Amino acid sequence: MTADKERHPDHVLGGPSEMMVFVREGFIYPVQGVVGVPLPEQARQHAELNPGTLRVEDVSGTVLWRMQ
Repeated sequence: MTADKERHPDHVLGGPSEMMVFVREGFIYPVQGVVGVPLPEQARQHAELNPGTLRVEDVSGTVLWRMQ
């Protein structure tokens, strides 16, 4: 069992439909979501842990989270 699996035994990485794009000042980066947790909730949790995130989109460009 990997160390990541020990920390998060119930999390299974999703496929393309669980991919999120984080938009920051001057750059973007992808984050692979997990199966079974709504993307907007994952986006909010990740954005709150990464100050400076302006918004999070899914691969279709739908905004999942936006800085207030």
